Amino acid sequence: MSGKLGRLRCCLLVMKKNEIPEPRRAALSQHGLPPEIREIVMECLDTVETSRLTPLLAELTGLQEPQEIVARLAGCSAGTVAQLIRSADWVWTEEVLAEMPAVRRRDVEEHLRGECPKLAPTVVRAFCEHLWP
Repeated sequence: MSGKLGRLRCCLLVMKKNEIPEPRRAALSQHGLPPEIREIVMECLDTVETSRLTPLLAELTGLQEPQEIVARLAGCSAGTVAQLIRSADWVWTEEVLAEMPAVRRRDVEEHLRGECPKLAPTVVRAFCEHLWP
């Protein structure tokens, strides 16, 4: 539970009132959160912010089929994919790994078992914006 609370604190720091990024970026950031934490973050927002983010989150949920994520990550090295996976508790991690070709999945899992630096939140955000413009 303490890990979830730490992530929630980070989310709330990023999503503080008057500092919410452009709605699409905010939705993208929240989409990668575990559902229970996303719900807590949404409860902290006012109705205007919630009304902006809710349809964007629904759009992301509908678009992010595991095959689509695998396709978008295809041009990235296995190490980069591992760093992205390790950067957050993505709701799609297991499904995406399962959809990868066996050799690719093995390479990514090998990197996940090794030591790789955790990406800074701004790097993760920029990387996601590049993959999902």
